Amino acid sequence: MKPKANRATGSLDMRQDLVDGVVRLQLKDLLTKANESDDSTLLVKLSQCLNPSTSQLAEYMKILSQISTSLKKYCDCTDVTCEGSITVYISVLAEIHSAVTRNPVRRMISSTLQNLPQRCHSVVIQQFSSCLQRYMSKTSGADPDHRRHVIDLIASYLENWPLGECVLAAINKPVLAYLSVSVATLVRACCEAESPTALTNLTQSCHVILKNTIAVLQKCFHGNRSAGTDSLHRNAVVGLINAVFEILSNSIFTTNCQSVAGMTLIAALKLMSDSENMVSMIMKTLLPHCCPGHLPSVNKPIQDVNEELSNFRIHWNQLSTYCQLCVCHGILAMLDIDSLVSEVLPHTTLLDLMFTEIMKLQKSLVDSYSILAASRTLTLWTHTAKQALQLSMQNNLRSSLSGQGSVSKHILDYVWENWEHAIEGMRYQMKIIFENVIEMHILATGKEHRISNDSFILDLFHQLMTNSWHIRSKYSFLVTMVTYIGSARVLELHPTTPQDVLSAMEEQTTAPYASDLYEKLLQSHKEQMKQMISESSCHGDDTWQQVWLPPVLEVLNSRKLGSTLLVQYLLPRLLKNNPESLDYIIGSLHTSSNESHLSAMITCLKVARSQGLLAQRPCDNSETWHGVIHVSLLKQAVCHKDNQISIQALSLICDSSKSTEVFSSVDFHLIKLFLKCNTKNQSAASRHCINSNVKKILSRIQEGGLVLWKQRHKEEAKVQLTLYKEFVEWLYNFAFSNLYCDACYPRRATALSILTLLQDAFTTKAKKEGVEFSFWSQWTSVHVQSILECLTDSYVGNREMARKLLVNVPTIPDKVKLYKDDKSAP
Repeated sequence: MKPKANRATGSLDMRQDLVDGVVRLQLKDLLTKANESDDSTLLVKLSQCLNPSTSQLAEYMKILSQISTSLKKYCDCTDVTCEGSITVYISVLAEIHSAVTRNPVRRMISSTLQNLPQRCHSVVIQQFSSCLQRYMSKTSGADPDHRRHVIDLIASYLENWPLGECVLAAINKPVLAYLSVSVATLVRACCEAESPTALTNLTQSCHVILKNTIAVLQKCFHGNRSAGTDSLHRNAVVGLINAVFEILSNSIFTTNCQSVAGMTLIAALKLMSDSENMVSMIMKTLLPHCCPGHLPSVNKPIQDVNEELSNFRIHWNQLSTYCQLCVCHGILAMLDIDSLVSEVLPHTTLLDLMFTEIMKLQKSLVDSYSILAASRTLTLWTHTAKQALQLSMQNNLRSSLSGQGSVSKHILDYVWENWEHAIEGMRYQMKIIFENVIEMHILATGKEHRISNDSFILDLFHQLMTNSWHIRSKYSFLVTMVTYIGSARVLELHPTTPQDVLSAMEEQTTAPYASDLYEKLLQSHKEQMKQMISESSCHGDDTWQQVWLPPVLEVLNSRKLGSTLLVQYLLPRLLKNNPESLDYIIGSLHTSSNESHLSAMITCLKVARSQGLLAQRPCDNSETWHGVIHVSLLKQAVCHKDNQISIQALSLICDSSKSTEVFSSVDFHLIKLFLKCNTKNQSAASRHCINSNVKKILSRIQEGGLVLWKQRHKEEAKVQLTLYKEFVEWLYNFAFSNLYCDACYPRRATALSILTLLQDAFTTKAKKEGVEFSFWSQWTSVHVQSILECLTDSYVGNREMARKLLVNVPTIPDKVKLYKDDKSAP
C-alpha cells in the first residue's frame, strides 16, 4: 500500500486538547537525548507535526511525506535497541491521526504505517487501539461534536486500511458498545429536536453512524458472530437493536436513515446468534407472521437472547410498509446464500418468503421514492437468486426460477407493468431485473449454449417486437436480447429490424434509445461475421455493412428530422467504433450526383473529421481530399445553390480537432471558390456561419503559423508559411474588391465582416514570428475611400462595422491620401 499523492488544499485543523500528554513527554524526552544521530531529523519532523506552526495543509502534508520516507528507512533497522523509539514514533502518529479532522492527513499516516515492516504492525495495532479507547472514554452526551469526531475517526480506520480494520477488530466489543450508545443518544436527540434544521442535522449524523456500525459489524466481527451473546456485551447489542427499531418505527427519520437501519438491524441480529440458529433467530424475532405454527426451534442460548429482545418486542405490524421493505432489503443484503436458501417451511426457503413479502409490500407503496426502493429490493432479490442457482442444486428452486416458473412469471408481470414508468430510475431497474430473469432461466435450465432457440427467450422476443416502437424501454430490453441471441437471429426472426429501429430516429424522445439498439445490433452482427470467418478460414466479409449501413444512408438522404437526430446520436458512434464504414458510405454515395447524396456525403465526412478519422489519411493529393472524396465533388458542394450544403462543405474544410493542422493548397482553392460564390448570400444566418468559418480559418493560420515559424529552417515549413501569407493577402484584397460603389448590402456585410476579422487577427505591423502580414500597413487611399463610402450605407450594421474599422486605425500611413472633394473621386 503506497502513500498516495495528495493534492491537499485548505487549512489544517487539529484538536490539540485531545493529544495525550504522556506522548508529548516521551517525544520531548527523545528530543533532549538526540544529537546529530540519524533519527534526530525524524524527531524534529514529528515534533513539528505534533505541534504545528503552520495552518497550511499543503505544507503540513510535505512534512508528513518526509516523515513517511524517514520512518520507513528507520524501521528497516534490525537493531533491537531501536524498538522503544519506534513505539514512541508510532504513538505520535497515532495522536496526530486521531486529533486532526482532515482526511488527507489520516490517509497519509495510514499509508505510511501500512508500509512499515511486518514486525511493526503489532505496535501500530496496540498504540492505535489504546488511543481510540481513550477517545471513546472521553465522550459525553453533552459534547456531540466530540462524538461525531470519534465516529469519523472510526470511519477512517475502515477506509481502505487493513491495519485499521485490525485495530477495530482488536477492540471490537468496546467499539460496538460505543456505537450502540451513540446511536441511542442520537435517536433520543432526534425525538427531542426543537427545529426542523436540528432534526435534519441529527438524522444525518445518525445515518453516518449506522453506516459505520454496519461496516464494523461486517469487517471486525468476522468469525466471531456470537460475540454479542456473552453477558458483558449482550446489552450493547440489544440496545443497538432497540435504537434501530425506534428509527424504523418513528416517521421523523428520513427514508435514507431507515433504509440503513434495516440493514443494521439484521447485522446486529446476526451477532446475537451463531450460523446454525441465525435464520431461526430472524424468523422468530421479525417474521413470525410468515409461518405461524411452524416457527423453527432454537437452541437454549438463543432462547435467552429472545427473552431479552422481548423486553421491547419487535412487532412487524408496527412498521410502515416502507420500513418493512427496508428490513426485507436488509435480510437480502446481510445474510449469506446458505442462510437464504435454508428451509423455514416445508419446500419453502427464506428466499421464497422474501419474494412473497416484497411483491406484497410493493403493491401498497404510493410515493415515488418508496416505489423505487421496492424495485431496487427486487433487483437485489434477483441478483441473490442468481447466486443461489449457481450454488444450490435444489430442484424446486430451479423450477420456480426458470422462465416458465411461477416466480419468473410474477417478476415479468411486475416488469411489464412498470417498464415505461415515468421515473427513469424505475425503467433502469426494470432493465436489470429483465436481464436477471433471463440469466436465472439460463442457470435454471442449463441452456446457455442453445439459448437462441429456447422457447421462453423467443416468446420474450416476440412479445417485445409486438409492442409499439414509441416505448422507450423496448430498446433497452432488445439490447439485452441481442446480447443473448445475437443480431443474426434477430434478423431471421424480424428481417425489417434495421428499418424499424431507424424509423424511431424521427422522434426526439426515442432517438437516443434507438441509436443504442442500432449500434448494439450492428456490433453484434459484425462480431458474429468475424467469428464465422475465423472458424471457416475465409476472407473478409462485409455482409454486416450491406445490412446495416444502407438504411442509415437512406435516412441521411431524406434530410428530415430523423437525419438530424441520426447525425447527433448514431453516426458519430457508428464511425468511431467502425472506421472502415466510412469508405463503404462514401463509396455508396459517390456513385450518384443526387443532391441528397452530396449532402449525406458531406455530413458523414464532417462526423468522420470530428472523430479524427481523416487525420491519418493523405491530404496532399490534388485529385482527392484526404483520400476519401474527389475534389470535384467538394467544388460542386462549396458552389451549391443550397446554402446548407455549401456551408457544410466549408465547415468540413475549416473544422479540425487540432488547431495547428495545416491547410493545403487544395483547401485554400476550395475556400476561395466558396467565398466567390457566397459573398452576396441573402440569409443572415448563412452570413453568420460564413463569418464563423472565416474566423476558424484565420485562427488555424495564426496558430499553425507560429508552429511553422519555429520550423522555418525546413523547406516544407517555408513553403507553407508562404502559402498562408498569400492566402491572407488574397482574402484582404478580395474583401476590399467587394466594397465597390454599387455593391449590395449582403456583399458589403460579408466583406466588412472579413475585414473586421482580419483586423482582429493582424492588428500590428508585420510580426517577427508566424505569418508576416500587417493589416494596417496594407491600406491605401482606395481602401480608405471604400470604407468611407460604407459610412453612407443604408444599413446600420454596415455603417457600424465601417466606423469601427476607421476608429481603430492607429495612424494614417503616409501613402494614404484622402480625396479632398467628390470630383476627384474615381
